[in-house]
Amino acid sequence: MQKPFDPAVSFVYDLPANHRIDGVWVDNTGWVAFLDKDGMELDVTGVQRLVTHERRKGPKVRTRQALAGVRLSVDGLQELCNYHEVFVIDTSYTYHPTRYRHALACSIRLQFMPEGEQVRVHVDDKLVYYDLMHAEGNPERAGMLALALEHSNTLGDLALKRALVTDSDLGLHDAINARTMPLYGEVLLPPNFTLLYASGDTGTEATNRILAFCDKQAKATLRDMIAGNVPPPERRERIRGAGELLLGRLVQKDVQATETLLGRMTGFETATLILEGDDGRQETIEVKFPPVS
Repeated sequence: MQKPFDPAVSFVYDLPANHRIDGVWVDNTGWVAFLDKDGMELDVTGVQRLVTHERRKGPKVRTRQALAGVRLSVDGLQELCNYHEVFVIDTSYTYHPTRYRHALACSIRLQFMPEGEQVRVHVDDKLVYYDLMHAEGNPERAGMLALALEHSNTLGDLALKRALVTDSDLGLHDAINARTMPLYGEVLLPPNFTLLYASGDTGTEATNRILAFCDKQAKATLRDMIAGNVPPPERRERIRGAGELLLGRLVQKDVQATETLLGRMTGFETATLILEGDDGRQETIEVKFPPVS
């Protein structure tokens, strides 16, 4: 039985037509392969990796990655390596005495690069803040829009596969990623971006820790800006299709960033693999991982 706060890893994806899972193979670095009756590896689609822990009011999601066309790994690091860049963003907001809502989103850019049985994480040496005034609805999505549009302006930008990690609106991620729902206002998520989820309140994965850092920075910098200790952006502009939103941009360049090597396994001993097919078939497999040498 899963103990409170112990992480459980699950995978959900569509089973190939006319196939069933007859075996699961996991190596020491966390790669997961699903095999048919002849021992051949199956191609899968619609992959979702989910890390949760139990609590009294139900499971708490720590991280969620929706993927396609990639091989699975237990710790999710290889999936992050499939992106050219990974952006993490979190937003803080308050109400001014003049009664309009003022929000500030803090973001940082990372790169995940495979290096043998480890992954090298490069963290950018600057924070980018998006100053958001008159945001309607969820200001977190206004911040996501500002970041995504900034990195989707050219053909070179659009050629880069990017992930945007947020702790907001998990239930809407699939629709926003499918472009059946606007990211904010009337504007769709740019085609080179995919939303991923990570909680800043719990979890020990890299995205959890970076998101908690962005949350702390956004709150502190917004307080300083309102107190007059941080100058406002030199200019603010409107975004077409984003209503009355006014957007400004600030950059903090004194971030002490270092490159970090992460091991491919993060302490998971078991995982529940939930396999779902379009025809309603479902298989659940409990997997015990081999010890890491």
